[in-house]
Amino acid sequence: MKLNFPQKFISVIEKIDKSSRENNLESFIVGGFVRDLILKKEPKDMDIMVCPKNFFLDKPAPASCQNPGIFLAQYLHKKYPSSSLVVFEKFGTAKLLIDEKEIEFVMPRKEVYTNQSRNPHTTLGTIKQDAIRRDFTVNALFLKISDGEILDLTKMGIEDIKNKILRVTDPENAEFIFNQDPLRILRAIRFSGQLDFPIEPHTFTALSKTVQRISIVSPERIRDEIIKILLCQKPAKLFETLNKLNLIEIIFKRFNRAEIAKSIDEKQFEILDKTPQNFVLRMCAFLYPFKEKENVEIILKGLKIPKSTIYEILDILKNVELFFAQANLKVSFSDEKIRFMVYSCGKNFANVLDFAQLIFSQKFDFAALKKRIEFLKQKDELFINDRILNGNEIMHFFNLPSGFWLKQVKENMILQLCKNIKISRNELLEKLKSGFKEDASGRERGV
Repeated sequence: MKLNFPQKFISVIEKIDKSSRENNLESFIVGGFVRDLILKKEPKDMDIMVCPKNFFLDKPAPASCQNPGIFLAQYLHKKYPSSSLVVFEKFGTAKLLIDEKEIEFVMPRKEVYTNQSRNPHTTLGTIKQDAIRRDFTVNALFLKISDGEILDLTKMGIEDIKNKILRVTDPENAEFIFNQDPLRILRAIRFSGQLDFPIEPHTFTALSKTVQRISIVSPERIRDEIIKILLCQKPAKLFETLNKLNLIEIIFKRFNRAEIAKSIDEKQFEILDKTPQNFVLRMCAFLYPFKEKENVEIILKGLKIPKSTIYEILDILKNVELFFAQANLKVSFSDEKIRFMVYSCGKNFANVLDFAQLIFSQKFDFAALKKRIEFLKQKDELFINDRILNGNEIMHFFNLPSGFWLKQVKENMILQLCKNIKISRNELLEKLKSGFKEDASGRERGV
């Protein structure tokens, strides 16, 4: 089987090949890169496994042998000074940035896990051991750089790619594989979506028996897999699987809010497939049924989502309720309400509009709304931001120090500009003054 490398990786591969020959080493491209080449997909990350030239499949290098992966990475770093190097001694790996490509270098490894952690203790192993320690057969293929030979040491990898099946590397120990590293549960579901490969029945049974082990996985790693699942082309079925396996509830229990998970209706997942492949919008689609800010925040913080992204998601969910009210009333947006919506949504306006259309498309004429928005934009009657007076201007006009009154006046100013975007500065100030006097008078009378 002849595989063609993408042009952008050729210079890196040539440098690795040349440096390997100079040091009597054999280098292999391993994992998903090989799988994607066979599937004629554009590969992303390149991992390199390095061993002595005269290696044996079932015999490790001598214990005295220096870690060949780290050695080759260090050699390349010295030979090509523009590259940058990070060594992870604990895991026996090194990362090298060369020709703007981040490459991970490893030795053939065997791994030992404890019940409390998914982070293994790694030692130098045989190439066969390295193949079996991997998660799925389709990810356990080794491509020898020197001559292009593919090693399929599970004897099922190439066949499973042809048949579009996701299977563990060692079917006789399938449950043990997921027990060792329960993140593989989420990876299996994610790969089945990304590759459109059904999970082989025996593998799925083993996976389903180990779901409680997901509790030992860090929130950050769970978050990363959830994001990748959300960004699959068709995530709805994948989330239905997560829900049937009780994984969503197990994950949420870590935040002490199991009642959130129990409120999930699988019908809510249908909207995910209709949502653009944008993490923020897909997360909004997943969380929308919870609505309450407190519930959403708990979920997002538990998954260690960055604060800025949490605020963006909360803002979209809050502002989409503007559409909820209008859709229930079955009335069109006035120009005043359009301007207020645009101002309230700020930079998230486009996302709010897209998300609202997904939810309320049956209740609301979005084509007419978008047409009106574009009309107002062309006439320069849509955005009020550059017409808003700052706090110093308002305090100078009212001749008052800063206080709670300023917030009330600013809120009134927003409403006035939304009603009449062409109002002059003087007219606006007079209206603010009049409104402020009426409000103050009302408070004095106890209104």
